[in-house]
Amino acid sequence: MTDARFVEREVIGKQHSKVIKITIRVHSPSESDTGDYRCRYEICVDDLCVRTQEIGGVDGMQALTLAIGYVVLEIDRIARESDYQLDERLLGDMRQCAIPLVKVMKRSKAPQRTARRTPKRRKSPK
Repeated sequence: MTDARFVEREVIGKQHSKVIKITIRVHSPSESDTGDYRCRYEICVDDLCVRTQEIGGVDGMQALTLAIGYVVLEIDRIARESDYQLDERLLGDMRQCAIPLVKVMKRSKAPQRTARRTPKRRKSPK
């Protein structure tokens, strides 16, 4: 499996008064031994890699699109948990890949069951 760097983007954010740099690296999709394709991504905050994952797809295009979608979801999670304010201009085009992914994830969640109340029995008139 070749793992040449495919694309890298830096997103600048702020945490209170501190400026942070989030580096996103998406590697070139490559075919695995099983015939599917894998695309690896890394997310680093101030040169510390906080997330690395491989995403699979039926072909290279799907693996790449899904990886970018997962990157956006992870960036949003990291920003929310760490109270980062991100420069949205650098994420806007990437969000197009995440929108279908979020819809699929929401649809695949099992419906929550609510406890049923048993109806009160009416007293029969005497």
